[in-house]
Amino acid sequence: MSIAMLATRAVRRIGTPSHRQGTAGGPPSAGGWWKSPRYGQPDAGQRSINRPASPADDFINYIQSLFDLAKAYGKGDPNRLVMEYIRSDKYDDATFRGLIGKVDSGFVTYVNNRNMSIWSEFKDPFTGQHLGPEHMMATANGQYAKPNPKGDISLGDVAGWGGDLMTLYGEWRRDHDSYASGATYIRDKMGKISVASTFGFTDLVEDVDGYLIAQAVRGGKTIVEAVRDHYKGTGGLTRFRVYVNMRFGATAKEAAAQAKKILTDSPLSTDGAILVGGRVLLIQTYGGTNALMPHLLPSGQLDDWCNAFGDNLVQHASTESIRRAEYRANQQRFFHSK
Repeated sequence: MSIAMLATRAVRRIGTPSHRQGTAGGPPSAGGWWKSPRYGQPDAGQRSINRPASPADDFINYIQSLFDLAKAYGKGDPNRLVMEYIRSDKYDDATFRGLIGKVDSGFVTYVNNRNMSIWSEFKDPFTGQHLGPEHMMATANGQYAKPNPKGDISLGDVAGWGGDLMTLYGEWRRDHDSYASGATYIRDKMGKISVASTFGFTDLVEDVDGYLIAQAVRGGKTIVEAVRDHYKGTGGLTRFRVYVNMRFGATAKEAAAQAKKILTDSPLSTDGAILVGGRVLLIQTYGGTNALMPHLLPSGQLDDWCNAFGDNLVQHASTESIRRAEYRANQQRFFHSK
């Protein structure tokens, strides 16, 4: 099936999205496409391991094992294969394939036949939060396969921050009777710990880390080196600052401009059709079929929403700087206790 056909099918599905309940009673997933394992229903035969969160050093060793298998497999880019394998249970349905491509099913079988499986969580050594590798590596794979042009958006963004912003927008439209201000909604719901949201703190960290890992691999590192440097090196100490600098030009203004593009642009291209179809699907899945689309908002409300997104990211970078010594101590305690 062509990408254009996938986009058409996504739009046609809007009226009757697949309302499968999340494993923790979260919002319904968009036909199995979205979102992280905390909200999406596992597919039948899922190979993810629902275990207590593993330490980050074990996760690094896990990535090394997958990378070694990818090299032994002998077909394709080992870095890409590792990303694809980890996202393969949650993020390889028809719509996601339209976004960033199909996983190598041969490699998935090759790995599974060697007693490996997909991890569902590991513990971030800096914040102590439990992160989801599936969402993170889907984000990384999106950025690796479909990087955004400078100053513009791409389908790779939808696999990360852009998709999360769309679902959060849908939630705001669902809740707008009690949250007239979109800016207030973002302040209360985006990047928060222990707050019910499709764009909570761990979702944001997974978007950030996935992007940074992909950029490191695109810059010449192996995925093992990128993951090790991020969690065992200093990458996690400055994740938000570096992310805002690299993806959004270091300013809240540019982040707001990119948010407006991801929510309203309608490029006349195949990728544009996928973007528009996916955006409508995500917003209406979380906000209802009558949810007002972003481009129909009064311009002031849309600007307030997008500006709040940019301010939120910059605030996370600022908070990270303030807590740097704490995060560094957490990391040292974590690794030195091994």
